[in-house]
Amino acid sequence: MEQFKLWQKADDGEDSVLSQIVIPAARQVAERRSGAAIRLGRYASEWASLPAGDTALDLGAVRTLESVTAAGAAVDGATIVWRGREAFLRLAASAQDVHVVVTAGIDAEQAPSVLQWIALAAGLAYENRELASTGEVASLLPVGYLDALLDVVRLPPRF
Repeated sequence: MEQFKLWQKADDGEDSVLSQIVIPAARQVAERRSGAAIRLGRYASEWASLPAGDTALDLGAVRTLESVTAAGAAVDGATIVWRGREAFLRLAASAQDVHVVVTAGIDAEQAPSVLQWIALAAGLAYENRELASTGEVASLLPVGYLDALLDVVRLPPRF
């Protein structure tokens, strides 16, 4: 936060706006554009049904599998398999009404370009606060160089 304020020359009185609105919004846009969890945390997903075998998870930067339940009961033998940046849930048998909880989030030391993207996006939002209320700030971000900063965590497209 302090580094961002110095870089952006932000006013001291705007800490709450920066920490509660501008920076979290930039992080959310980065997560949406990359498909990866940026902030370390617990993430849950629901599936109506899953087949036996490997199913690609909808979230990148998965670190660990915390739990898998099907129809409220624990699923034994469920594991995570990584292929590149993608995490796959491996089930021994098909399951219905599946609830998956994982720990996910980038390692900022391994992906400093992601933090740079967030700082640039937050700076753009801060400088163009009047556009933030209309939701137009994200559309101002150039898709070339800046989006390349997210490539280290971006999930590959699925067809």
